[in-house]
Order: sequence, then C-alpha cells, then structure tokens
Amino acid sequence: MESSLYQNEAFGMTRYLGLLLIIAAFCGCGTSQPPKMEKAIDATEVSRQILTYSEKLRFQKHLQLEDSVVYYNSKINRIRLDFSSMDVLDIWEARALLVDLVDEFLERINGNAIIYRDLGTFPFTASDLEVYIYFKSFYNHYVKLDSVGMISLKQGIASYIASDGFDCEGPCWRKRNEYYFQSRNFITFKRQGEALYKPDTESDFNIFGDERYIDPETRKYLNRISPRIKTNRPR
Repeated sequence: MESSLYQNEAFGMTRYLGLLLIIAAFCGCGTSQPPKMEKAIDATEVSRQILTYSEKLRFQKHLQLEDSVVYYNSKINRIRLDFSSMDVLDIWEARALLVDLVDEFLERINGNAIIYRDLGTFPFTASDLEVYIYFKSFYNHYVKLDSVGMISLKQGIASYIASDGFDCEGPCWRKRNEYYFQSRNFITFKRQGEALYKPDTESDFNIFGDERYIDPETRKYLNRISPRIKTNRPR
C-alpha cells in the first residue's frame, strides 16, 4: 500500500515538473527587443510651416492662429486651421481673405520638399483643408451686424456667415455657401476688373484710415481739425 502511494506521488511530481519545463520553454528568461517605431510623417516640418505662415497672417492679415490640427494615419489626410480676427469685413473682403490664405498655404505645402512626400493626395487642394475664421470685435457683433461674423471652409465648400446669422430678426443675408473655386473665380474676376478700370490717381488720405466705428459727423469734424496727408491710398 505504501509502495503504491509513493509511486502515485512520484508520478504527480514528475507531471508537474514536466508542465513547469514547458512553461519555462515558452516564456523564457531572455530579454525581448521593443518593437521599432517608424515615423509616420515629419510633424516638425508641418508645424514649422503652419506656425511661420500664421505669423505672416498675423501681421499682414490681422489673423491670430487659435488652433491647428493635422489628421493622418500613414499619410496626411487633412489639415485644419482656426483663426480669430478683430477686423470688420464685408462679403467681398471675406472672400478675398479666404482665397489669399488658402492659395498661399497650399502653395507652401505642395512646394515643400519634405512635406509633399507625406501628403495622402498630391497636390493638396482646398478640399483637403478645413479653415475657420471667427470675427470677435464689439463693433462687428453689436453695430455692423451685416458684416461677416465667421468664415469656414470644409470639404471644398466656403461659408460666409453674417454677424447676425444666428440671431436675426430683421432683413439680413445670414449665410452664403459656395464652392471654393467659385469664391476664387469671383475674386480673380473682380481683381481683373480693378486692374483694368480702377483709376490710379493720388487722393487725400485721412490719417484715421477707414475705421468704421467713427460716425460720419464725427469723421467730418476730425477731418477738418486734423492735418491731411497727400499720398497714394494703399490697396
């Protein structure tokens, strides 16, 4: 009886020892190398282009970059740019601002020797961009309500929303949607007409510029008491 008990115990230990050897063989105690991470895109160069261009827009177009996002997997699929501004623009000025911004940014991205290899589609077009510009001035929201309150570009559609576009009780144009290529054509044709017919003559230039929050009577008074500067009006 005792001999049988010892035999069973020895068999059980042998079985467990074999199981431990199998586990040790699979697990091992050697060091494993971490997976090699491959760089999907050159994020540094994309960031450099966005930030340097946004500084140009800040000084020349009065646009402040609020946020930017690059959407990608193995390639860049879409780029989003969010701006704010204190300027007051009508629909034509808003179109010109969007067209100038988008055209130059696309030229910078498509012409960059590092970035163009990371683009999901080449060349990048307006359909591959998202652009949002918010106009935040007090004058814009409480005085000149027919001015543009927001510009957006998404999936190739440009939208121009009036400052009273979300709360309009009287006559207002609210919102206008058009394909980006239409906005671009409108501005191109308008500039062609200006080049042909706009007189290129000197005119009196008010040192107060075209600040629209000054009412007409106050402007007349200021013009009488202030010195006048003879110069070419900037375009």
